[in-house]
Amino acid sequence: MIHTKDAEGRIPIHFVFGCHELKEGQEVQGNLPSKQTQMSVVKFLMKQLPYSLKRSSDNYGFGCVAFATATSQAIQKVEIIEELCPEIFYKRSGHLNAKKIMIILMTASGIGNGAGAAIAQYFEKMSPGIIRVLNEPLFPHAYELVKNPELYQYFLSKLYKGGPYFHKFLQGSNLLEAEVKQKDGSIARFIKHLNHEDKTEPFQTDYKAKDRSGAFPLHYIFRTRTNDINIIDLIRLHPSAADQADNKGW
Repeated sequence: MIHTKDAEGRIPIHFVFGCHELKEGQEVQGNLPSKQTQMSVVKFLMKQLPYSLKRSSDNYGFGCVAFATATSQAIQKVEIIEELCPEIFYKRSGHLNAKKIMIILMTASGIGNGAGAAIAQYFEKMSPGIIRVLNEPLFPHAYELVKNPELYQYFLSKLYKGGPYFHKFLQGSNLLEAEVKQKDGSIARFIKHLNHEDKTEPFQTDYKAKDRSGAFPLHYIFRTRTNDINIIDLIRLHPSAADQADNKGW
Protein backbone atom coordinates (compact mmCIF):
# COMPACT_ATOMS: atom_id res chain seq x y z
CA MET A 1 0.00 0.00 0.00
CA ILE A 2 2.78 2.46 0.90
CA HIS A 3 4.36 2.00 -2.53
CA THR A 4 1.07 1.92 -4.44
CA LYS A 5 0.16 4.86 -6.68
CA ASP A 6 -3.39 5.90 -7.48
CA ALA A 7 -4.64 6.88 -10.93
CA GLU A 8 -2.98 10.30 -10.57
CA GLY A 9 0.35 8.84 -9.52
CA ARG A 10 -0.01 9.80 -5.86
CA ILE A 11 1.29 7.74 -2.96
CA PRO A 12 0.19 7.85 0.72
CA ILE A 13 2.68 10.56 1.76
CA HIS A 14 1.11 12.93 -0.79
CA PHE A 15 -2.20 12.58 1.03
CA VAL A 16 -0.59 13.44 4.36
CA PHE A 17 0.37 16.77 2.81
CA GLY A 18 -3.11 17.40 1.46
CA CYS A 19 -3.23 16.43 -2.22
CA HIS A 20 -6.83 15.23 -1.74
CA GLU A 21 -7.87 18.81 -0.82
CA LEU A 22 -7.15 19.95 -4.38
CA LYS A 23 -10.10 18.08 -5.86
CA GLU A 24 -12.80 20.43 -7.08
CA GLY A 25 -15.50 20.96 -4.47
CA GLN A 26 -13.43 19.30 -1.75
CA GLU A 27 -13.82 20.94 1.66
CA VAL A 28 -11.73 20.29 4.75
CA GLN A 29 -14.00 18.97 7.48
CA GLY A 30 -13.63 17.77 11.04
CA ASN A 31 -10.66 18.14 13.37
CA LEU A 32 -7.34 18.63 11.62
CA PRO A 33 -4.36 16.55 12.77
CA SER A 34 -1.80 17.97 15.16
CA LYS A 35 1.77 18.60 14.08
CA GLN A 36 2.95 15.71 16.23
CA THR A 37 0.51 13.32 14.55
CA GLN A 38 1.46 14.44 11.04
CA MET A 39 5.15 14.23 11.91
CA SER A 40 4.78 10.66 13.18
CA VAL A 41 2.96 9.55 10.03
CA VAL A 42 5.52 11.21 7.74
CA LYS A 43 8.42 9.63 9.62
CA PHE A 44 6.79 6.20 9.31
CA LEU A 45 6.23 6.63 5.58
CA MET A 46 9.77 7.92 5.05
CA LYS A 47 11.14 4.88 6.86
CA GLN A 48 9.35 2.66 4.37
CA LEU A 49 10.13 4.86 1.35
CA PRO A 50 13.10 7.14 2.20
CA TYR A 51 12.98 9.21 -1.00
CA SER A 52 9.23 9.90 -0.81
CA LEU A 53 9.33 13.30 0.91
CA LYS A 54 12.04 14.82 -1.23
CA ARG A 55 11.71 13.29 -4.67
CA SER A 56 8.29 11.69 -5.18
CA SER A 57 5.84 13.47 -7.48
CA ASP A 58 2.49 12.68 -9.06
CA ASN A 59 1.62 12.47 -12.75
CA TYR A 60 1.48 16.27 -12.95
CA GLY A 61 4.89 16.84 -11.40
CA PHE A 62 3.59 17.97 -8.00
CA GLY A 63 5.27 16.70 -4.85
CA CYS A 64 4.88 16.96 -1.09
CA VAL A 65 6.11 20.57 -0.86
CA ALA A 66 3.66 21.83 -3.47
CA PHE A 67 0.75 20.04 -1.80
CA ALA A 68 1.79 21.30 1.63
CA THR A 69 2.01 24.95 0.61
CA ALA A 70 -1.29 24.99 -1.30
CA THR A 71 -3.55 23.27 1.24
CA SER A 72 -4.75 23.62 4.84
CA GLN A 73 -2.26 23.80 7.73
CA ALA A 74 0.37 24.93 5.23
CA ILE A 75 2.77 26.41 7.78
CA GLN A 76 2.59 23.33 9.98
CA LYS A 77 3.31 21.06 7.03
CA VAL A 78 6.21 23.19 5.80
CA GLU A 79 7.72 23.16 9.30
CA ILE A 80 7.62 19.35 9.22
CA ILE A 81 9.35 19.29 5.83
CA GLU A 82 11.94 21.81 7.00
CA GLU A 83 12.72 19.67 10.06
CA LEU A 84 12.87 16.30 8.29
CA CYS A 85 14.39 17.39 4.98
CA PRO A 86 16.02 20.84 5.33
CA GLU A 87 17.97 20.48 2.07
CA ILE A 88 14.71 21.12 0.22
CA PHE A 89 14.84 24.74 1.39
CA TYR A 90 18.49 25.38 2.26
CA LYS A 91 21.86 25.43 0.54
CA ARG A 92 24.83 23.63 2.07
CA SER A 93 25.98 27.00 3.35
CA GLY A 94 22.89 27.11 5.55
CA HIS A 95 21.29 29.97 3.62
CA LEU A 96 17.81 29.72 2.18
CA ASN A 97 17.89 28.61 -1.46
CA ALA A 98 16.12 31.46 -3.28
CA LYS A 99 15.84 29.52 -6.54
CA LYS A 100 14.12 26.59 -4.85
CA ILE A 101 11.80 28.89 -2.92
CA MET A 102 10.83 30.59 -6.19
CA ILE A 103 10.00 27.23 -7.77
CA ILE A 104 8.05 26.15 -4.67
CA LEU A 105 5.96 29.32 -4.57
CA MET A 106 5.26 29.30 -8.29
CA THR A 107 4.33 25.62 -8.34
CA ALA A 108 2.03 25.98 -5.34
CA SER A 109 0.50 29.20 -6.65
CA GLY A 110 -0.75 27.44 -9.76
CA ILE A 111 -2.59 24.48 -8.20
CA GLY A 112 -5.88 24.35 -6.31
CA ASN A 113 -6.61 27.76 -4.86
CA GLY A 114 -2.90 28.45 -4.81
CA ALA A 115 -0.50 29.10 -1.96
CA GLY A 116 -1.54 31.91 0.35
CA ALA A 117 0.38 34.94 1.54
CA ALA A 118 1.14 33.18 4.84
CA ILE A 119 3.61 30.87 3.08
CA ALA A 120 5.46 33.78 1.47
CA GLN A 121 5.52 35.55 4.82
CA TYR A 122 6.91 32.39 6.40
CA PHE A 123 9.82 32.29 3.97
CA GLU A 124 10.31 36.03 4.39
CA LYS A 125 10.61 35.49 8.15
CA MET A 126 13.15 32.71 7.57
CA SER A 127 15.21 35.00 5.33
CA PRO A 128 14.22 38.70 5.45
CA GLY A 129 14.21 40.32 2.02
CA ILE A 130 13.97 37.08 0.03
CA ILE A 131 10.55 37.88 -1.47
CA ARG A 132 11.84 41.16 -2.88
CA VAL A 133 14.83 39.29 -4.34
CA LEU A 134 12.50 36.72 -5.88
CA ASN A 135 10.25 39.32 -7.47
CA GLU A 136 12.70 40.20 -10.21
CA PRO A 137 12.89 36.73 -11.84
CA LEU A 138 9.24 36.11 -11.01
CA PHE A 139 8.00 39.26 -12.68
CA PRO A 140 5.94 39.31 -14.81
CA HIS A 141 5.48 35.55 -15.38
CA ALA A 142 4.43 34.99 -11.78
CA TYR A 143 1.62 37.46 -12.08
CA GLU A 144 0.11 35.49 -14.91
CA LEU A 145 0.05 32.32 -12.79
CA VAL A 146 -0.69 33.29 -9.19
CA LYS A 147 -4.25 32.26 -8.32
CA ASN A 148 -4.43 33.35 -4.70
CA PRO A 149 -5.23 37.09 -4.41
CA GLU A 150 -3.53 37.38 -1.03
CA LEU A 151 -0.25 35.95 -2.33
CA TYR A 152 -0.50 38.12 -5.43
CA GLN A 153 -0.96 41.26 -3.38
CA TYR A 154 1.80 40.30 -0.96
CA PHE A 155 4.24 39.91 -3.86
CA LEU A 156 3.35 43.37 -5.12
CA SER A 157 3.66 44.96 -1.69
CA LYS A 158 7.23 43.69 -1.58
CA LEU A 159 8.01 44.65 -5.15
CA TYR A 160 6.76 48.23 -4.77
CA LYS A 161 6.98 50.54 -1.80
CA GLY A 162 3.36 51.59 -1.60
CA GLY A 163 0.66 51.99 -4.20
CA PRO A 164 -1.11 52.64 -6.36
CA TYR A 165 0.14 49.25 -7.45
CA PHE A 166 -1.63 48.97 -10.79
CA HIS A 167 0.03 52.16 -12.09
CA LYS A 168 3.48 50.87 -11.16
CA PHE A 169 2.71 47.41 -12.49
CA LEU A 170 1.68 48.75 -15.90
CA GLN A 171 4.80 50.92 -16.12
CA GLY A 172 7.21 48.12 -15.21
CA SER A 173 9.88 47.67 -17.87
CA ASN A 174 9.80 43.88 -17.52
CA LEU A 175 6.08 43.85 -18.22
CA LEU A 176 6.39 46.17 -21.22
CA GLU A 177 9.21 44.05 -22.67
CA ALA A 178 7.46 40.73 -22.02
CA GLU A 179 6.21 38.46 -24.79
CA VAL A 180 2.74 39.59 -25.89
CA LYS A 181 0.78 36.57 -24.64
CA GLN A 182 2.54 36.65 -21.27
CA LYS A 183 1.99 40.37 -20.91
CA ASP A 184 -1.70 40.12 -21.75
CA GLY A 185 -2.11 37.23 -19.32
CA SER A 186 -0.36 39.14 -16.53
CA ILE A 187 -2.57 42.20 -17.00
CA ALA A 188 -5.71 40.05 -17.16
CA ARG A 189 -4.75 38.40 -13.87
CA PHE A 190 -4.19 41.80 -12.26
CA ILE A 191 -7.62 43.05 -13.38
CA LYS A 192 -9.19 39.86 -12.05
CA HIS A 193 -7.61 40.38 -8.65
CA LEU A 194 -8.62 44.03 -8.63
CA ASN A 195 -12.21 42.85 -8.85
CA HIS A 196 -11.85 40.08 -6.26
CA GLU A 197 -13.96 40.20 -3.11
CA ASP A 198 -11.00 39.22 -0.90
CA LYS A 199 -8.71 42.02 -2.03
CA THR A 200 -6.85 43.90 0.66
CA GLU A 201 -7.28 47.60 1.34
CA PRO A 202 -4.66 48.99 -1.12
CA PHE A 203 -6.37 47.10 -3.94
CA GLN A 204 -9.95 48.08 -3.24
CA THR A 205 -9.76 51.40 -5.10
CA ASP A 206 -6.52 50.94 -7.03
CA TYR A 207 -8.25 51.07 -10.40
CA LYS A 208 -9.95 54.34 -9.39
CA ALA A 209 -6.78 55.97 -8.09
CA LYS A 210 -4.75 58.70 -9.79
CA ASP A 211 -1.00 58.84 -9.44
CA ARG A 212 1.09 62.01 -9.11
CA SER A 213 0.76 62.73 -12.82
CA GLY A 214 -3.03 62.63 -12.53
CA ALA A 215 -3.24 59.44 -14.55
CA PHE A 216 -5.58 56.52 -13.98
CA PRO A 217 -4.53 52.92 -14.75
CA LEU A 218 -6.60 53.29 -17.92
CA HIS A 219 -4.11 55.89 -19.20
CA TYR A 220 -1.22 53.48 -18.72
CA ILE A 221 -2.90 50.38 -20.09
CA PHE A 222 -3.08 51.95 -23.55
CA ARG A 223 0.71 52.39 -23.48
CA THR A 224 1.20 48.67 -22.85
CA ARG A 225 -0.50 47.86 -26.17
CA THR A 226 -2.40 45.02 -24.57
CA ASN A 227 -5.43 43.33 -26.09
CA ASP A 228 -8.88 44.91 -26.34
CA ILE A 229 -10.36 42.54 -23.76
CA ASN A 230 -8.13 43.87 -20.99
CA ILE A 231 -8.91 47.47 -21.92
CA ILE A 232 -12.66 46.84 -21.97
CA ASP A 233 -12.52 45.00 -18.63
CA LEU A 234 -10.68 47.92 -17.02
CA ILE A 235 -13.16 50.45 -18.44
CA ARG A 236 -15.99 48.39 -16.94
CA LEU A 237 -14.33 48.67 -13.52
CA HIS A 238 -14.14 52.48 -13.73
CA PRO A 239 -16.02 53.91 -16.75
CA SER A 240 -15.57 57.59 -15.80
CA ALA A 241 -11.78 57.33 -16.20
CA ALA A 242 -12.29 57.24 -19.97
CA ASP A 243 -13.53 60.85 -19.91
CA GLN A 244 -10.74 62.30 -17.75
CA ALA A 245 -7.31 63.63 -18.67
CA ASP A 246 -4.06 63.55 -16.71
CA ASN A 247 -2.18 66.66 -15.55
CA LYS A 248 -0.79 67.24 -19.05
CA GLY A 249 -4.24 67.11 -20.60
CA TRP A 250 -3.84 63.66 -22.18
